[in-house]
Amino acid sequence: MLVDAHTGEVLALASAPTYDPASVAGLWDSLRDDPNAPLLNRATQSLVQPGASLETIVLSAMLQETEPLPPAAPFTAPVAVNGASLTCRVTPAGDTWDAVFAAACPAPFAEAGATLGAARLQDAFAAWGLTAAPDFELPTVAAEWNAAQADAAQEAIGQGGLLVTPLQMAGVVATLGNAGVRPPLHLLAQAQPGCAGPPFPSPMPVIEPELAAQLRSQWPTWGDAIGHLGTALAGPERELSWFLGLNSEHVSRYAVVVLLENPPHVEDAAAIGVRLLRETVAPCSRDFYIAQDPRRCPRPVGLRATESPTTSGARLLRESVSLCSRDFKSCKLHGDKSPTTSEVRLLQESVFPCSRDFHIAQAPRRYLQTRLRSSTRNCYQFFTSHSDKGLTNRHF
Repeated sequence: MLVDAHTGEVLALASAPTYDPASVAGLWDSLRDDPNAPLLNRATQSLVQPGASLETIVLSAMLQETEPLPPAAPFTAPVAVNGASLTCRVTPAGDTWDAVFAAACPAPFAEAGATLGAARLQDAFAAWGLTAAPDFELPTVAAEWNAAQADAAQEAIGQGGLLVTPLQMAGVVATLGNAGVRPPLHLLAQAQPGCAGPPFPSPMPVIEPELAAQLRSQWPTWGDAIGHLGTALAGPERELSWFLGLNSEHVSRYAVVVLLENPPHVEDAAAIGVRLLRETVAPCSRDFYIAQDPRRCPRPVGLRATESPTTSGARLLRESVSLCSRDFKSCKLHGDKSPTTSEVRLLQESVFPCSRDFHIAQAPRRYLQTRLRSSTRNCYQFFTSHSDKGLTNRHF
């Protein structure tokens, strides 16, 4: 699932195996009896073990404690789960929560769950939207879960009685990317005849913006994106791979959740999620410099006749970086880190919507020439000088 973390709009939703809707009438019996259940929408109705994907929520609960405890050693100790065992996805690079979190080590989180207790975990899971069926235009489900009978250590590593759907986990990622506020996920911008859907609930504050920023900083980087990759045991010879991702730590707009069953490689979920985020932020129709094969995208308007998408990439990258350095340096959104090209484009669009196109437009007639020359240069100074009047980036 791919969603807009700010608005809750679902931009992509996929479930496999699938079927041809035009053939349902003729193949109903075989589709209904198929053991692979192609009629089940796994994104909204498949309840599975969350495994390491719950570590973000457990860590959030730990950090909200008055005196958060350090992770319990040994970090790489295996945790028994129904006759099997779980251990770190990779060897942790240190002895901090950042390190064991990035390595998806279950042992420290099992200990954290035991320390927090089932009642505290119940409050956290409910706040993040995991104990109730989400309001959505398609049928949704939630697990019947009783915290009073739960093993807190097993629940904290996602191997207890709490089961989740990818839709619920998409709400978790969107909350993290939306400064700690859970947006209502939805498919339709407005009701359509014959497809009204439930009314959208109001956005729900879950954690403070500062804590959301801290949790994002603890997610490992995957190129320009950030994300958390982990596994879950869902039965004999059934392993799940979960990837939760955001397009950026500092300019988080798009959230992705990928769930794979018995993939050849655990990292396949991350590869799919990162690619979705990259192409959502920088599709070839606009940022064509990502295309290494000229056949991948049509020649964009404004591409110089002597340039190919690959050779022009260096030019656009230089222009984007210098543009950011010139116009956004004093924003200090990135601290000591250099902003990525994707983040530059998002910053540009937030202030001047035409900026995503003007730096590749060779024909000044596409936009008002005066604005092309002056607005980006002066946007930050104009914004700060009017900040006391309640002016926001959206207003500007």
